Amino acid sequence: RTMADHRRYRLMDSSWALLLAAAQLLLCGLAAASPASSLHSSSPEAEVGAMLGPVFRGEYGSSTAEHERFGREMGAAFAEPARRRLARKRNALLVEWVSKDAAGTRTLKAFAEAHERLYPLFMAELRGIAAGVGVPFAHVLALNLHQELSKFCPDRAAVAPTADHCSDYVLWPWIAHNEDSGVKEAGTLFIAHVVIDGASFSGAVYAGDLPSGAFGFNGHGVGFTLNFVDPTEAAFGGVGRGFISRQLLTARSFKEAVQIAVGDGQAVGHSYQIFALSAEQGSGRIAQVESISHGRHAVQEVSEGSAPLFHTNHLLFLQPPVPQHMTTSSAHRLERARELPPPSSAQDLLAVLGDQADSAFPLFHDAGSRAAGDISGEETMATVLVDVARGTLTLLAGNPARQPRTLAVLRIPRPNILLD
Repeated sequence: RTMADHRRYRLMDSSWALLLAAAQLLLCGLAAASPASSLHSSSPEAEVGAMLGPVFRGEYGSSTAEHERFGREMGAAFAEPARRRLARKRNALLVEWVSKDAAGTRTLKAFAEAHERLYPLFMAELRGIAAGVGVPFAHVLALNLHQELSKFCPDRAAVAPTADHCSDYVLWPWIAHNEDSGVKEAGTLFIAHVVIDGASFSGAVYAGDLPSGAFGFNGHGVGFTLNFVDPTEAAFGGVGRGFISRQLLTARSFKEAVQIAVGDGQAVGHSYQIFALSAEQGSGRIAQVESISHGRHAVQEVSEGSAPLFHTNHLLFLQPPVPQHMTTSSAHRLERARELPPPSSAQDLLAVLGDQADSAFPLFHDAGSRAAGDISGEETMATVLVDVARGTLTLLAGNPARQPRTLAVLRIPRPNILLD
C-alpha cells in the first residue's frame, strides 16, 4: 500500500451524535471503519466531551515519515490542550531548565541520544507532535520525560510531578482502573484509535504525549493500565516510562508485554497491570508488574482463584524494598482499600474505586469530593473496567460506586492463535 492509499486521520467532531452514528454503522457490520476496535455508546454529548474530548482516528504506514505524520496530525488535532499542559508551571520550569541551563541541556541531550538509538520511530512521532502543536521538539521531549528529567534537576521540588496517578484493583477476570491526574489536566485526555506499521491500537492519550500514558490495548489482544510510582533512585540517560508504554502497544503476546515492562535500562520505572486475551473464548492472562531501574522488577500473575490485588502509587512487591517517595494521597487510598471487604465481583471493584469515605484523600476525585474536603489536588478523568474473559474495556462516567453511566464499550480483539 502506498502512502497515498493510507487514509487521512479523522478527528471526530465533539458532537457525540456523530460518534454514536459511527457506532451504529459498526454494529451493522462495517467493523473495518474502526480498525482498532468496535465502539458503542449510550452517553450524552456533554459527558463525553467533558471527560475525554473528541476521538482521534488515523491509519499510517511503516516508515519513519509515516510515524512522524501520525505524530504531526495527532499533535495538530490537540494542539491547544498540549500547549496548556506545557504552560503549566512545573512543565514550564522543566522546559526552561533543559532549554536555558547548561546542565539541563546536557541532561536532555543524553536522554535524547539514548531514545534516538533505542526508539527512533517513537522519537519521530514526538517530532511530529512538536510540529503539530507548533512548539520546539525539546519542549515535547521534556514533557514526555518529565519524571525522568526532574530527578536530575537541582531544583527538583519545583519541577517534579505532584499529582499521583491512578488506582487499580485486579480480580480475575477484571481490572478496574481510576485514571487520575491533576485537576488542571481535565480536558487534555482523549481516545485514539490508530493503525500504524500494519497493526492497530486503541488508547487514552494526554495531549502532547506518546500513546499511552493511561491505558490501552492493541489488535493482538494485549493491553495495560498504569500506576505512577516514584523510587528515589534514577538511572541517568535511561529509558522513559512513556516510551515503554508506547512499546507495549506493539506487543504481540502476554510474554512479550511482560518482557517489555521489565526490560533493563529504565530511568525510573512504573507499575503496570498487563492483560492479554487468549484465542479461546473466556480465557486470558493478567499480571501486576512493578519495574524500576537496573532491571529490578516484581511480577504478580492474577488468575482464577487468586486473591484480589490493589495498587496505588507505592512499590508494594519489589524485593528487597527500595527507597521511594510515597505521597499522603497514595497511602490513604491504599489504607482505605485495605479497610474495605475483599471484592468478589466487578461491582465490588468499582465500589472501592468510587469510595469517598476518606474526605481528605478519597479514592475517587471529583467536584463533589473537593466540596467535601478533598485536598489531594487530583481529578479522576475516567474509570475503566477491563473484562479479560469477555474481551471488553468499558469507559465509565461519574462515580463508579453510584450508578455510573457507560460512555463506551471498546471490543478488544481476540487473537486467532495462541501465544504465550
